[in-house]
Amino acid sequence: MKLHVGCGKKYLPGWTHLDLYTAPHIDIISDVEDMNMVDNGSVDVLYTCHMLEHIRRTSQSLKTDRYQHLSPVMKEFHRVIKPGGQVYIAVPDFAAISRIYQKEQVPLSDLLGLLYGGARDVVDHHETIFDFNTLKQILVQHGFSAVERYKTADFLPKDYDDYSRCMLPHLDFDNGTSMSLNVTATRM
Repeated sequence: MKLHVGCGKKYLPGWTHLDLYTAPHIDIISDVEDMNMVDNGSVDVLYTCHMLEHIRRTSQSLKTDRYQHLSPVMKEFHRVIKPGGQVYIAVPDFAAISRIYQKEQVPLSDLLGLLYGGARDVVDHHETIFDFNTLKQILVQHGFSAVERYKTADFLPKDYDDYSRCMLPHLDFDNGTSMSLNVTATRM
């Protein structure tokens, strides 16, 4: 099974789609913190794009491990992915955002959506941000190994467009800077 978690309006042919909201292409309506409709070790590949940054922080996680709120989600990813299976995660890349702001002097207003979310509805806001080392640490702590960056062209269909391909300037794949941190890991 190839599972697209938090797919929203995006459809990937040949994938099982899971989201909290309904849409014609969504196969499983579920919260990512409890994907009990998905059997243990049944997923070969799990893909999630610009979803993890939306997971709500708790007052407890703010006092201890700042990424503790992601633990239920990461445990579910580990549970459903079969040993040796892959997870592909795309999130806004704080290092790239910082670099492009400082070095290329991109106006802050052009980066607000990456930092805070689109604010199109009550759930379209970001709770946290990631860099490679932080995301790698979270994955390793939850039973994943071989954490590395991936290129969307090597993973997604050529004509598929989602936030994992977010570039500044927009859609300038030749000269632009990727604003998405795209990481893959293997379930141990």
